[in-house]
Amino acid sequence: MDINKKRKVKPEDAVRILKEHGTIVILEEAQIILNLSYDFARIAVAQQKRENKISEKA
Repeated sequence: MDINKKRKVKPEDAVRILKEHGTIVILEEAQIILNLSYDFARIAVAQQKRENKISEKA
């Protein structure tokens, strides 16, 4: 399955949004930025779940 099918923000959207805020990136850079952002989000959710499990046991 293509990983981008689950994602709501497409690289083209990221290029446009960043350009509106004065940052120019190419499509490949936008894809890298989005991959990193999604990875950070996944890690943050996993950490939060782990912290919630620990606090429920206490």
